[in-house]
Amino acid sequence: MSSSTKNLKPMNRQAMWDIGAEAVVNYLIKNNYIIDSVNTNCNTYPNIVAIKDNKLYGILIDANEVRKQPEYSIKGTFDMLRFARRFNAVPLYASIGIGSVNAEKFENQILVDGDPEGYYVNFEGFKDIKYKIDVDLSDIELKEYIINLLGYCYEVSDFSKIEKYIADDCKWYSFFSGYEYKSKKEIMNYYNKKSKLMKNTKMNYFLIKFIGDWFEIKVSELELPDGKKDHNKIVRIPQPGGEIGLVVEQIMDNDEKVGMAVTIGFNEKGLINDIYIGDPYAMNFDDYYKIYK
Repeated sequence: MSSSTKNLKPMNRQAMWDIGAEAVVNYLIKNNYIIDSVNTNCNTYPNIVAIKDNKLYGILIDANEVRKQPEYSIKGTFDMLRFARRFNAVPLYASIGIGSVNAEKFENQILVDGDPEGYYVNFEGFKDIKYKIDVDLSDIELKEYIINLLGYCYEVSDFSKIEKYIADDCKWYSFFSGYEYKSKKEIMNYYNKKSKLMKNTKMNYFLIKFIGDWFEIKVSELELPDGKKDHNKIVRIPQPGGEIGLVVEQIMDNDEKVGMAVTIGFNEKGLINDIYIGDPYAMNFDDYYKIYK
């Protein structure tokens, strides 16, 4: 590395995103978009909101070294789909590849902040964002995708897209209702009925990283399967170590919030083999979320 850059820091994700955002903003201006807002944090979606011909666009920017130029963003994909549904917007994906203009640094994939020699930026326009990702995913990525897809199904009240990811012998149990199903067929019968009931219900969902095998929490109020309520009880909740769960939040007509904490287990083939439903609001939801978000 030359003496002019040896004291500079390696470029982090936010710095790469900043370069990508500048390229996208320039593209939007050149193509007659009106920029409504630009977020300054690479983890806030959409990163850019723009308008053209009276149509709203949400843009996700994903940047990396040019030979690691990304093809998709699982979490960003579902965040963007939620934005698009809520605001009748078009969700777009901007993949950015960055390299040094210095040939030696480019070949060695060296990226540093504030490189005085400058950067090569590869941006070939936008891709439409859809819930289906047409690339091979790693085992961990596939699990995250499936869980996001289940949350998406709750939010749009349509569970047909999750069926192929459920094992035939999957078990489903609801902690606060006492219901239990012992096969994919029973689970899909339940979800298909639920879809009809939820058509006009406003739903949100978000992910929580679970830690440990079991989690104990003192609940302020617990609704039992028989309809009775108990107070200040210790509840044990199964949490697969290192797995990802989700919380589904339901907004009622009077703005009252209810919800479910969903813990999901996978078999060796990467299919869902257990679904465990808890109630985050009965379990002091705010503390529950602060611990795991």
